[in-house]
Amino acid sequence: MSASQLVRWRRWAQRPAGVVLPLLVLLPLMLSFDTYEAIFDGINGATVQKALFVLATALVGTVLGFRVPPWPVWGMGIVIAAGYIVALVVNARVHSGFDFGMLFGAIGLIYPWLVFFVNWRPVRASARASAIALIAPLTVAASALLQFPWPDEFMLLKHEYTGALRVAAGLPPAYLAGMALVGVCGALWLWNQRRWYGLYLAALNVGILALTGTRGATACAAAVFLVMLVVAVIHRFPHWIAALCGAAIGIFLGTVLILPTFLERSSGAATGDGMFSGSGRGAAWKYFIAQIGDRPLTGFGPGSGSWLAARSSNNTVREYFVSPHNEFLRFAADIGIPLTAAFFAALIALIVLTMRKRKPGERVFVIATFAALLAYATFDNLLNAPQSAVTFALLTACLWSDAPRDAKVNASRADDESHVASKEDADVEQDLSTAGGSPSSPSTAVTSSSTRRDYRKSRGLPGK
Repeated sequence: MSASQLVRWRRWAQRPAGVVLPLLVLLPLMLSFDTYEAIFDGINGATVQKALFVLATALVGTVLGFRVPPWPVWGMGIVIAAGYIVALVVNARVHSGFDFGMLFGAIGLIYPWLVFFVNWRPVRASARASAIALIAPLTVAASALLQFPWPDEFMLLKHEYTGALRVAAGLPPAYLAGMALVGVCGALWLWNQRRWYGLYLAALNVGILALTGTRGATACAAAVFLVMLVVAVIHRFPHWIAALCGAAIGIFLGTVLILPTFLERSSGAATGDGMFSGSGRGAAWKYFIAQIGDRPLTGFGPGSGSWLAARSSNNTVREYFVSPHNEFLRFAADIGIPLTAAFFAALIALIVLTMRKRKPGERVFVIATFAALLAYATFDNLLNAPQSAVTFALLTACLWSDAPRDAKVNASRADDESHVASKEDADVEQDLSTAGGSPSSPSTAVTSSSTRRDYRKSRGLPGK
């Protein structure tokens, strides 16, 4: 791709159609691992999904340009690498050969943050927010259409082991819920930019969340929505009256239609843990805490959840908790308590830096969003499931990307575009001269200016 083509693509990205670029990065998340394995004839679905995500990110980065991520992102990567190396040195899983599961576990913790290498600034903020808000509804819509020819891969509704019926859209319901939760945050960011349709995208994502029957994610989304509703009323956001009415209707419908599903899922009958057991989380957390106590400093290496779960004598843990459904416990089991503290310290530093770079009117939204997402991480797989991990990383990267860039980077990019423009002008001058006459002579000054514009237009070059 030539330099002039890149300049044209970056100018196109500044239009509303630029929403396609962040959506392209998110598209691989619409299919489950099992679906990828069915499409690619048994090749590991997680590997295929990661490869498509990296390819899409590289393509978008080529169009928009690359940038150096902030230091907390480097810090998180270094922590994961250190945890992996330590686990290899101490042979945490007593593995006789090379442990590919540990390597893939480390990659799984790092790869979502590759989105920080893309310079998202050319894409307008409303387009970035729209992409994040649209991915869950697009996934549900695609599943609703594709479940007829391929019912096994794109099943819209799914019964879980408690008997509850949940919207899944071809994914594990909790994975779709994580995507929709971040989608709610993206939509509210859009509404915070005074884009009226952000409110309705937020309501759509909340509806998807509720229909997945995922209690924690729905509660976190409701908390962010209520905070932004107060802000909207104070600052008179577009359609704030409709938001008040919608909140009242949503509470009523949720109580009548959704609460029974939540209560059914909260029953401990299927897990033997008693009423409101958290679908077996109590037993799982107790088991993983005991395992962490055996190796508190080093953990068992990245991706240890399934290995630890297989050793449990509890059937619920073995079958349904290949991850403890608590990111703090999962990281402690993977890389030990000290490195877990370092990782989340870097993540909180990234959130603080992002908040400080936003406009004052957006800081309440940033605080509410990340508080809710970190709360969600205490009882589900925010950074483990790709549907939530990648969208969370992309939301953070898009919020960070409006931070002022280094002056040298600005100067370098300006020089590049100036060089491209000068080369295009030289080509125009040469072609016009070949066609006859010097376009710069005084007698043809007006004509040459008009001719130059017509020529550039015919070549698809930016007009001057």
